[in-house]
Amino acid sequence: MDTTEKAIELLERAAKLGLRVEFKDGVNILKTAPSVDPEAVTVITQMMKYLPEIRSISQRRALAALAKPYVGSRIFSRDHGAGTLVGASEDGTLTISVSSEMRRSNEEESRSSQMSITADAASLLILDETQTNGTSVSNSQAVSDQPKRGIFDRLLSRSRAD
Repeated sequence: MDTTEKAIELLERAAKLGLRVEFKDGVNILKTAPSVDPEAVTVITQMMKYLPEIRSISQRRALAALAKPYVGSRIFSRDHGAGTLVGASEDGTLTISVSSEMRRSNEEESRSSQMSITADAASLLILDETQTNGTSVSNSQAVSDQPKRGIFDRLLSRSRAD
């Protein structure tokens, strides 16, 4: 069992004892139940050995929780260009849908298709399209086959020109 797996196991054990580690403002915060089980002290002591892994796990979970309300929003990926955020899992994995163009050697026209890939949050910009009343433009409108041209499309055009 590697250190990340051990850290996940300890976090699960801690949760059963009423302990929860949250990543907030760049630090790990330990939330405890009103009454702490004596075994909880043992688990906390064991967790100390795995703090870097616990921080990484907590950070990924926090990022996924922050991204979930934006599922369906337009994104710009440093590596893949404009697209849509289509998923955010608890382990911090973000799934995006981007356009992919390909051309066969015997064809003059290129074909465009959508592909879903996982992305690192550090390489994404998510466009917040919430209006002042709190409703999301992207979630309140039907998603069309053709994405709206907007700021990310202009950004992509500019980056291709450079």
